[in-house]
Amino acid sequence: SLFRNQIAVKLAGNSIGSWSGCLPPRTYFAVSKINEAGKYLIVHRSKMARGSNPTWQPMKISSRSLCNGDFDRELKIDIFQRKFSGALVSVGSMLTTVNKMSKSGQEKQAMLSPTGQASKSTLRYVSCTITPINTF
Repeated sequence: SLFRNQIAVKLAGNSIGSWSGCLPPRTYFAVSKINEAGKYLIVHRSKMARGSNPTWQPMKISSRSLCNGDFDRELKIDIFQRKFSGALVSVGSMLTTVNKMSKSGQEKQAMLSPTGQASKSTLRYVSCTITPINTF
């Protein structure tokens, strides 16, 4: 069944966030799935990564948690930056699906700025693997 898969995705960013003086940006991503009511529910938050071209630790999550087993269900990836003051600021977002992530290869995906405009920031799926979870 499609519910019994683990999905592992490794994301890398380019031109993400802004420097605070001499300090590089510290960013993380959050993945949300859309529910039947059209609302986004966060299903994963990454650890912080440093630099404006970050590679975050891989996300490993069951297909049930990520997309209810529907590889064409809309997902939203949001990038947030922690400012020097401690405040969290949205850097940008993009919409995707498990199928898009698994088929995209390494090409960069454009992000939208928080105001909905095209952004110079891009995301790339370094890898996206779908493996069966063995249940006995």
